[in-house]
Amino acid sequence: MLGIGVSAACGVSINNSRRPVAEVGAPALPSARKVWPQAFFVVPQFIKGIGDVTPVVMLDRNTVLLAHGDVVADDTRPAMISYDRRTGRHRVLATAPKGGVYHDVLKVALTDDEIIWIAGGDPSPQQIWAMPRTGGSMRLIAAPISGPETVDGMEVTKDEVIWWEEGEVYRVPLAGGIPQKSSIGKHRSIASWPWAYDEQSDDITNLVTSEKRDTGAVDGLFKRCGPTWCVGAARPEQNEITQVVVQRSDGTDRRVFPGQHRQRGLAAERFGFSDPPLVYGRSGGTTISSGWSSDSLGNVAVIYDRCTGKTALLDPPDVKASLSAGLQYDPGVIRIGADKSGTLLLWNALRERHAVMDLAGIPSGSCGDIR
Repeated sequence: MLGIGVSAACGVSINNSRRPVAEVGAPALPSARKVWPQAFFVVPQFIKGIGDVTPVVMLDRNTVLLAHGDVVADDTRPAMISYDRRTGRHRVLATAPKGGVYHDVLKVALTDDEIIWIAGGDPSPQQIWAMPRTGGSMRLIAAPISGPETVDGMEVTKDEVIWWEEGEVYRVPLAGGIPQKSSIGKHRSIASWPWAYDEQSDDITNLVTSEKRDTGAVDGLFKRCGPTWCVGAARPEQNEITQVVVQRSDGTDRRVFPGQHRQRGLAAERFGFSDPPLVYGRSGGTTISSGWSSDSLGNVAVIYDRCTGKTALLDPPDVKASLSAGLQYDPGVIRIGADKSGTLLLWNALRERHAVMDLAGIPSGSCGDIR
């Protein structure tokens, strides 16, 4: 049985993922599709005349941005496409100039006027691009950029593009220039820019102003804190259901939901992700290993919405197909989209489609409109 709060596949690509089995005695959670039906829709994996496409971010409540970047198998250029989920109509917003070749959109951020993204993938060097939200020419901000092969997060300020991975922060002027690197310190991870969490000193620090906020009053093990909210594993008791604790960073407003903490903070300071709950310490209990990674929730996930207090299980159908049948990644695996907020989820659906869950489109109850 997995120890609580221990990731079975953190940072490891998923192969031959096993669909988990519900633990006897654990609570039966409602289906996420029934709890939040308005958040679900499908988009094609392939568009004639364009090629393979992947959802990366919502441009508004009904329009999703699709990226076409795999130009190895054909002569097409990378492109960004808007897709209306109500009508099924699409429009090419921009096509990369000659020489602007990339594979994957690693992270994407929206400003009032622009779409800005970090692209890369072996064997292409990483690049930063921008384009108008309404369509137009792509412009290259920086390439090649030094740094990791993966990107934990990004932010766009008034003047800069900032991204981070494994204790290092990189930045480049929005107008273009040479990227600069700086360290965020040992044992720190950035929850959302500019706030970094330090497990050893039990505080969060603003990397721009140096403001510190003490998180010592927050309950739970293996905590992950953002600027306002923290997530941790409730201290387990023998034969009790495992739970995840959500609290404000000052220790107030404590609430729990059933699950196994996976050392990931709240997405957009609102949504918690975990593995399904277990009965802690039960002899012969079922091991539940959904195969998490840095960009995946594995093949099943518990989703908690702090704003409405609702908890549900996202358990996509196990699509029996292979990559050669048109699937772009492992069947049944829930991927976290490139949207910097982490609130766009996608997985394979039948008939060569992506199933999408737009968490930011869920009415936010007491939190107000946070999109």
